[in-house]
Amino acid sequence: MYTTGMRRTLLVFLALLLVTANPLWSSGKVVYALDLSDSYYAAIPHFEDELPFRSSNATSLSVGLFGYEKEAFSASLDLHTLFVTPSIPFGNYQARGFYSVGFRIRGSYQFNRIVGLFASISSEANYYRIIKEAFVSYSLQLGPQFRVFQTEKHAIDITIPVTIHLRKEITAPMLGVGIRYTLALKQEKP
Repeated sequence: MYTTGMRRTLLVFLALLLVTANPLWSSGKVVYALDLSDSYYAAIPHFEDELPFRSSNATSLSVGLFGYEKEAFSASLDLHTLFVTPSIPFGNYQARGFYSVGFRIRGSYQFNRIVGLFASISSEANYYRIIKEAFVSYSLQLGPQFRVFQTEKHAIDITIPVTIHLRKEITAPMLGVGIRYTLALKQEKP
């Protein structure tokens, strides 16, 4: 699970990142975001099973608590939630659905006015609704984003997230489509 050493390593990494990125904070914009996506969730078990994978739907909602944007680059810390439905039934078996909540670090780069690329890494606490059991998972995400609207303060992107959701007994590739709204506030010079 999540050990004290892992927690300490993560905190040291984040502190070093903030210190080395300090020159970046002197210009640019502070951003807040809202991200909604819907994905196909294929749960591939790590054990012997009569089915190679189970199919579910996954809906994700993320809130950018704090972000930074400078020219074509942006980064944010998001509160990330995920709702996975029970799988399509196979005979008498149906995989359980669950809720998920955690934090993710997301970065993106705009190649031009329209096309960009984003990536994120996250850690989540998950909860099976029916059997009331919790577990930890990790997610890696990558995909293109297409800017459909932009002003000085507002931007709307259509995203195509490709995600790997890693659990103890299951690896779940996900493919989806989403929309991300970003509000940028110009930073005041001291």
